[in-house]
Amino acid sequence: MFAKHLLSKSTFVRGIQCEKSLYLNRYKPKEKTPHDSVTMDLFNKGRDFESLFKAQFPEGIDLSVKLGKLISKYPSYTETLLENNTNITLFEAGLVHDDVLILTDVLHKEGQEFSIYEIKLSRTLSDTIKWDMALQYHVCKSVLKNIKAFNVVLREDDNKFNTINLKDELEARQTEVQDNILKFKSILAAKSEPPIPMGPQCNKPYTCEFKAYCERSAGLFGL
Repeated sequence: MFAKHLLSKSTFVRGIQCEKSLYLNRYKPKEKTPHDSVTMDLFNKGRDFESLFKAQFPEGIDLSVKLGKLISKYPSYTETLLENNTNITLFEAGLVHDDVLILTDVLHKEGQEFSIYEIKLSRTLSDTIKWDMALQYHVCKSVLKNIKAFNVVLREDDNKFNTINLKDELEARQTEVQDNILKFKSILAAKSEPPIPMGPQCNKPYTCEFKAYCERSAGLFGL
């Protein structure tokens, strides 16, 4: 069984920053400007930090090793593993609900309870991270039902871990999450990109990959 989806945690966060970027990401991906070396280095450090935390679960099953880029197969494989095991830890477990697909960094099942860990290289809990977590919680609570803890793992000195259970705070964001999902689906169903002018969102919280495209478009139309 293949899972279809319209949104993921990365595209949801992209839409929070700029709805036009969300649209362009789907329909004009070739207009992206490649990440610079500094950004790529940061991505690599994030993956290294994630691996350090995952090493605490030596029994963990990594779905990305099993399935590679076959993302649409992750949810059904995850479901099978969870149904057939009372105690299990999964890396990159795939869950889909409401046309949203997420891959959790660490999903731990013990009996009938679930604990989720999202690993971030950041030392601080930014609003972007909270939106990322809130979307994941929306999907997880719908699919898994009995969530014991929904944790973010931040970095401290010497690559130590600061684990924070955000379950209650994320629960309070669910109405906003659902409203944004509906809005973003509508944007993706539109026949043209949203007419959003350039502004602070082009650089905050990240420099948008479509900034150069929007600059060219603004120059073309004399905006």
